[in-house]
Amino acid sequence: MSDHALAPFDFPEHHYSERLIPRTRRSVSAPNLRASTSSIARAIAAAGPLPGGAAPEWRSLRINLITAVVGLAIALSAIIGEDMSISSGWQGLAVAVFVLVLVVAAGRNIRAIRSSTWGARRLRTASENGWIEYYPALLSEIWQTGRHVPHADPTEYYYKAKVRIFLPDGTAQEIISDEFESHTSPRSFRQQGVAVVRFQSQATFKHPTGWYIAAHLSTKPLRYTSLHHQLSREQVIAALDAAASARF
Repeated sequence: MSDHALAPFDFPEHHYSERLIPRTRRSVSAPNLRASTSSIARAIAAAGPLPGGAAPEWRSLRINLITAVVGLAIALSAIIGEDMSISSGWQGLAVAVFVLVLVVAAGRNIRAIRSSTWGARRLRTASENGWIEYYPALLSEIWQTGRHVPHADPTEYYYKAKVRIFLPDGTAQEIISDEFESHTSPRSFRQQGVAVVRFQSQATFKHPTGWYIAAHLSTKPLRYTSLHHQLSREQVIAALDAAASARF
């Protein structure tokens, strides 16, 4: 599989997806008697560690925690200040929007902390016991879902894509990807040749953005398949090569 065929997004940089984290550790604590023995799974295991094995970056976790706490504190102060003052309708609306933005940002950081700590341990247990399945996946055009402008860091853009998952029985199923973050703007993506559309309905796979490997926790429905599994680039390429050379 040529590197040029890979989707040009930094999925390994993201935290583990909530879609892949088991609801309880007990649900995946025993070996899966129907565990996949596909060539894709073997190629992934041979090329690197299984999902859930990466040690958390404590500096990143501390930053996420501090950001979440500060954001919630500012939001609470804004709400209290608004209740104690006489504001016009427009001022009240501005405060409400400001609080909403802070709460959403805090929520993102809290989810990142969760997925990088005990969530990762649950995922590791699921991986070791054969509960994670892997499929080749084709990504559609992407569309922007949001934007965040930090005080000092580069602007963060959020995107989604449709994902066409190819199953071992020869069928395919489409899902919507997790939201993923990039410092690349829609305009810059277009200049790089990446197809960006304005609306989800315009993502038709007419101009797909590339291939990747999708991971699925077999205790959940297939719509919870995710691209945020932190497999390395080498593992993804090895898995796609295995899928291309043999029926998986």
